[in-house]
Amino acid sequence: MSTATIAALPGGNTNTNTNSFNKIIDYSSPPFQTKQAAQGYLIDISPPRDLICPITQELFSDPVVALGDGCSYERTEIQRWFEAQHPSTNGGEYASGGGTTTTTTLMIRSPVSNAFMVGENPQGLVENRVVAGLARSFRERLGRELCGRCEFVCNGTSG
Repeated sequence: MSTATIAALPGGNTNTNTNSFNKIIDYSSPPFQTKQAAQGYLIDISPPRDLICPITQELFSDPVVALGDGCSYERTEIQRWFEAQHPSTNGGEYASGGGTTTTTTLMIRSPVSNAFMVGENPQGLVENRVVAGLARSFRERLGRELCGRCEFVCNGTSG
């Protein structure tokens, strides 16, 4: 049995190596012997909240940090959020060279806290490589598990 194989049947006896993504499973035990085992399995395959976009509620694929609030978002979704914001009048009217001018500033609220995004460049985005790497590792782990399950269902064997 390969050490890279992940559970083909939930609830199997697990021996964990030093790498938490590699597990050796005893496939002879039935799936979900108890409700608690089923709940534990669901928790095990659920991604950590830090890897979930607060707008889409899905696992990140192209995460960025918004400079205005410091939170991570999926790039396309935060850009869509910025585009959906409407300019609001800020500061009212002021005299400029004998005429009256109205200044319009884009006041953007954070999708997470609803506070105004502040800073020199509140719409600035920076690639979040750490979160991207963690999300990629999580996806790979789930992919290996799915492959192991499919192999077990189709062939009755693992690894």
